[in-house]
This record gives sequence, C-alpha cells and structure tokens, in this order.
Amino acid sequence: MTNAASKRALILAACFALSGSAWATTYDDTTVTDHYGDNGNDQAIDIAGVVITNDATNITFQINMNPNADIGNNRFGNYEFGIQTGNGAGGQTAINGSGGSGATFGLGDPTVGTPYGNAVGISTGMNFFIGSFLGDRATNNTFDGGAQVYQYSSTTGWATVGAQATATEVFTGAPSSTFSFPLSSFGLTAGNSFKFDLWTTFGSPQSAYDALDNPNLPPGTAPFSGGTYDSATAAGSTLSVYTVTAASLPGSLWTGTNSGNWSDGGNWIGGVPNATDAGANFGTITSGNYTVALNGTGMTAGTVTFNGTTSYTIGTVGGNALTMQASGGLAAITVLAGNHTIAAPVTMMSDIKVTVAPTSTLSVTSALIAPTAGRTLQETGGGTLQFTRVQVGTLDANGGTIKFTAKGSANSASGTSVVTNVFAEAGGTIDLTNNALIASNTAGGGTATADIIRQMIQNGRLTTSLNTGGHALGYADNTILGRTTFGGITGVSSSTILVGYTFAGDANLDGKVNLLDLNAVATNFGATTGKLWTDGDVTYDGAVNISDFNALALNFGQSMASPAQALGTLVPEPTIGLAGFFSLLAMGRRRRMI
Repeated sequence: MTNAASKRALILAACFALSGSAWATTYDDTTVTDHYGDNGNDQAIDIAGVVITNDATNITFQINMNPNADIGNNRFGNYEFGIQTGNGAGGQTAINGSGGSGATFGLGDPTVGTPYGNAVGISTGMNFFIGSFLGDRATNNTFDGGAQVYQYSSTTGWATVGAQATATEVFTGAPSSTFSFPLSSFGLTAGNSFKFDLWTTFGSPQSAYDALDNPNLPPGTAPFSGGTYDSATAAGSTLSVYTVTAASLPGSLWTGTNSGNWSDGGNWIGGVPNATDAGANFGTITSGNYTVALNGTGMTAGTVTFNGTTSYTIGTVGGNALTMQASGGLAAITVLAGNHTIAAPVTMMSDIKVTVAPTSTLSVTSALIAPTAGRTLQETGGGTLQFTRVQVGTLDANGGTIKFTAKGSANSASGTSVVTNVFAEAGGTIDLTNNALIASNTAGGGTATADIIRQMIQNGRLTTSLNTGGHALGYADNTILGRTTFGGITGVSSSTILVGYTFAGDANLDGKVNLLDLNAVATNFGATTGKLWTDGDVTYDGAVNISDFNALALNFGQSMASPAQALGTLVPEPTIGLAGFFSLLAMGRRRRMI
C-alpha cells in the first residue's frame, strides 16, 4: 500500500458510521401461529408482531403477519389498533354503532357493527382506534388496503379523524401492512406516551380473532364458535406502552413554531443543546423556512441532525459560531431529508462526518475552520455538501458531492481552501467550480502526490462544473513553481500542491496561456507516461502529445481577468518575433477549423 493509500485507509477507518437507527420499537406476538385452522386463507389475520416508528411529526404502524401468509392472493383481513392516550375516554369494550360505511359509529348495541359491519371488542378506555384492511386482490380489487383513525366521544361515539391513509403491503415472505398518520391525529407530540393493543377480525359475531398482547386459542380451534371472544375481558389481557420519541440520536428537538434563538429554552424539547456531545435535532414542523439564530456567544454541539420538509437556516448574530465538538470519535452533521443551510461560521474542534441524503443539499455559507491541525472532514450519503471554502486537515468526499460555490472572481481568497490532504473516494466528487485549493505535500514525494491529484481529475472525482470556454483545473507541485502567493493566499509553502481554475494549457498556473506554456509542451512532447500539468499534460493522461498542443493552441493568448491572476506571482514573458507569434496563432486557427 502506498503512503497516500495508507493515510486514506486510516482516515476512513476513523470515520465510523453514525450511531442510531430509525425511531422504532418492535412488539412481538408471543404465540405467532395461533390463527383459526391452518390454511392460507386465515394466515393473513394471524399477527406476528407490530413495529411502531415515529419522528417529530408522523407515526408509522407496521403490522407483521404469519410468515406463511400470502396477502396478495388470500382473503382480506381487518386490523384494529386500540389506542389510549392520557387516561382514555372510551369507557366501553366494543367499537359499535350503525355499521356500514358511515363516518360516525354511535353508542348503541355493541353487536350492531363497526365500519366493517361487525362488532370488535377492545380494551376499556380506548379513546382512539385505527381501522385497517387488506385488499383481496385475487377476487376483489376494490379492497386496495388502507387505514382510518377514529376518535371516541361520550356523546356521539366514534367519528373519523383526518383522511384515510394508504397502506403499503408486502405480500409474501415477510408479509406486512404499513401506514402512517400525523401525531396530531391522536393529540400527541414528542415526549408523550400512549397505550395500545392490536386485534384482527374475521367475521361476525366474534369481537376479536387474534390479539397482539392476548394470544388466541391453540391452532385448529374456533374461539368465536358459538359466542364472542372479547379481548377486553379475556384472561391475560394487557396493553403495550409506547413512548413517542423525537429522534434516535440523543439530544434535543427544536419545536419553535417560528424562527427564533438557539439559546431560548422554549424552542426545544430536552433543553438547549450547548455543550460537548450535545445533540440538536431539527424535524418537520410546517412547510417553509425557519432561521435558528446563534445568539449570545455562539453554541456548541456534538451532533446536528436535519430531517424533514421544513428548511432550516442556522444563522448568526454578530458572527457567533457553531462549534462542533465530541468527547470521543466524531462529531456529526446529518441531513436525512430536505435542504438546509448553516450560515453561521463553523469551528471544528473534532473531526466531523457530514452525511447528506441523496436528494438533499446542505449549504455551509460561511468558512469552515479547524483551529487545530489534523482535523478530518468527511462527506458521505450521496447528497450535496456545499461550502464557500474550508481550512481543515483532511477533506474527504466519500459518497456524494462536495461543491464549492462559484465566486464573482475566480481563484479569490474568499474561495481558496487550505488542507493537508484531499481525497475523493469512489462515488465521491469534489467540485471546485472557479476556486483554488492548496494541499500540503505530506503524502510522500511531490511527483507522487501531484500524480494523485492528476488521477482524481482524470477520473472526474476532482473537477470543475464550470469547464466551458476552455476552462479547466490546473495543478502543480509548488517545489517546481516556487509560488509564495496562490489563490489570494500569501505565505504559501514550497511543499504544497496547488490546484486552480484556469485555461487548459496554462502549464505554470500564472493565469495566462502563452509562450512559457508552449515551451513546457515542446520540452516534453512525445513523452508517453509520468507527465504532469506543469509538463504540458493538459488532458491528464500522463502523456504530452498533439492533443495537449491542440488544447493549448485553442486557448493561446487567453488570460484570466484580474484579480484571477492571484493564482500566483506572474513571470515576465519572453519576447517573440512576429513571425513565430503569427505562426503559432495560425496553428490554433487551423485546429479550430478541424
């Protein structure tokens, strides 16, 4: 393994995966195979378990059935979640009423019916229930599956809440039905708890066929034969308890109903996150844009997580910074959904892993600075992480795009990044647009390090999306150029690798394509391997040939507009006779006509 590859491996080993998973709790039926009979028709209403998942806005219920069931071909099954929030208000053990498909189901005889035409016994005190059904696609395509929330009133009975939710079904193998509702449908918010049970029904007059927390009779028996099976009164009836949590990651949840200050405790569930390892979580509140201002002296967090359609901007008051610091391992910034902005300066006191979902963008619009040498910034997740510039130890694109915003002046100090190492792994891209990059030469010999840059540009991992009009990324080992100023940055060391936005053919990175660059091509013309940009290899293939000469000829005489020439200290051009000058231009014109 090369020296550079060894360093890359160490960096990737340090960037371990973000802990935590979906915000879910699983409840298993202790006797899975307890359905009536042992045939496929009944297996679809045999409960194997339920998974409940929530974020700050929605709650999702996944009903898992007998693994032998084929819910795509067998009869549809009815499922009822009984839910008790607070102390409940149901006061009865059956979902009953007029039956049929009306929206309201009253207080009459429990045997009269439900939305599905039969009474369903539930535990006393349920004040909500969810009615769900599966489609019998083999014989009746009108039952496409769905779920509806009902709320109990002591005066009017059960009435619908909100719209019906579509159920997502897995037919075989691990058959399941999944549907989601807003937490507000049940009067719940993050931090609340509720009790629940789950029942399946089959046909009147039974009140429950199988229950999650009260297993039915052994296989082959008919619990409803000659009477009802009431989950509310049967021996062993219990209620599972689920606590609504905002996030799987530790920390606090932003619940401010409008833009506000980070330091305001009224905007958070879990307290103001302002300490090493503190977690700040931003979920969906409403559609729109929210600004969270870093007031006071700035704030410190170990993890910052964005998840949802609400677009957040972490702003600043008086230039206060967001400090990312973890006591062990990595600090983390994660975008699970949506597009978000960190407009405040970011100070790296720990290595940071930034994970951005494939369809999302995180824009960091102020400089990101690591005051301590050697800090690593890694981007992954498949999305786009956008910066103005960075000053870090290692910049690593590992699954996604790191993009530097284009500046009004190319290669200006406001966009020049200074790093020790830069890596663009497979699946990762660094787009400099019209900015410059200075990387310390710490990975071995200068030629080898410059060659790594050449390979990253060649395979498109280090690139510029502004590559029209003859523009390209040029690079150089500064032991060759000896620049003390580059990209508007002064005091540049000779042991650095320089990358800048210029014209194809600008071999010496002075912002112009002229005779000095032609001399580089002429000196190395015919070489087939091992050549770099400063040798006249404009096409990044390690060779210097007619392709490189043609690219230079097309741009001969081009000059980056001031102050783009801050790429480096300009070197005076040698004089040239008129005959030689016009000869070179003629070659360029012939190339344009080909």
